[in-house]
Amino acid sequence: MKKYFYSDGTYKHGPFTLDNLKEQGIGKDTLIWFEGLDDWTPADKIPEILYIIELNAPPIPENPNAISTNKRRRHGFVTAWLFWGILINVFFASFYLLATEQAMFNRDIRLPSEIETERIKFIMIGIFRALNILLYFLLIKWEKSGFYGLIFTSIALLVINLSIGYDIIWSSFGIIGTIILYYSLQLKKNGISSWQHLNNG
Repeated sequence: MKKYFYSDGTYKHGPFTLDNLKEQGIGKDTLIWFEGLDDWTPADKIPEILYIIELNAPPIPENPNAISTNKRRRHGFVTAWLFWGILINVFFASFYLLATEQAMFNRDIRLPSEIETERIKFIMIGIFRALNILLYFLLIKWEKSGFYGLIFTSIALLVINLSIGYDIIWSSFGIIGTIILYYSLQLKKNGISSWQHLNNG
């Protein structure tokens, strides 16, 4: 009966029968030798070994395009930006939802003099900031809908901030942050970007 040996690149293993070889996790590049071969030969060059390689092939997933959540990795900058986004929105949501009238009409904030209207605008900003926290958590959970939600809230905050009287630079911070987030999601980890990992649902 023919006896087979294989090499892991450092050590020689064997001898094995063909049946025993099936249990060794042979790949197409594994070097094989048996009596009659002049030299070590890649497994995919030996006809009877091709059968074993096919047996050792991993099962095809139900959705070939699906990527297991526990194998997803994001670039370190993306992770840092997501948690920074959560922290900054916690701060601003708290500020706008808990702001006193004195804070609302501080001269540095440059608010108009209509108290009730401005109070409503402050509350709206606080609500959108709180919504941003949820949207950032969706992105952490690999949901692309979180990013699209941030586009909506950043535009809404731009409009509200301008109506309050903030300058265009301050008012645009949300949109600028969303643009930075989009490009950071294109950064790759292990050859795949975070954007590619996101679920489309």
